[in-house]
Amino acid sequence: MPMRDAPAISIVLASASPRRSALLSAAGVPHQRRVPCVDDASLSLPLAGASLVEALAHCKAHQVHCGSAEVIVAADTLCFLDGVIVTKPVSEPDAREMLRTFVGRSHRVVTGVAIRVPHRTITFADAAEVWLDSLEDGELSDYLQGGCWKGKAGAYDYPERLAAGWKLRCEGDPRSVSGLPVERVLEALREIGWRSPSPTALGAVAR
Repeated sequence: MPMRDAPAISIVLASASPRRSALLSAAGVPHQRRVPCVDDASLSLPLAGASLVEALAHCKAHQVHCGSAEVIVAADTLCFLDGVIVTKPVSEPDAREMLRTFVGRSHRVVTGVAIRVPHRTITFADAAEVWLDSLEDGELSDYLQGGCWKGKAGAYDYPERLAAGWKLRCEGDPRSVSGLPVERVLEALREIGWRSPSPTALGAVAR
């Protein structure tokens, strides 16, 4: 059932990710951020694939306070190769090996989302297939030396590397690969009663 007084609903992004925040802002969703106190690496859940990322997003959504007129948006993104989770690289050689295994084949990126309001949480997952058609040795070495692989699942950031000219292509929502399937998030927000503010209201928020 939609929440009443939709214009008063505030969106809270339960994430420290600047990329997710930027995606929400670009979609016209004013929001604040509250960083959940949860360490993904410390969680051991007997789940896989979409079920795992949905559960991780659910955990994040319930790690922050949810006021009576607030909607919490949380997400978790994992990369899979042949059904096995590809983690964040721990060293430059580790990052090199990860990226080399992606060349000439596809890997799957799955983002789980949890939309939480008082007494209710909606969860779903969105998947995309990504191909890295080729990557020259010199191009890879330059990238690794720059350190941009650090802290990134799969050792790269999709929009950043696409803009840099890497031969990447995506079947699915590229924004999901970046960490947030925006269209599906907007659908869920509308389902619980949120309405996009007018351009005037957005201008007031920006000021």
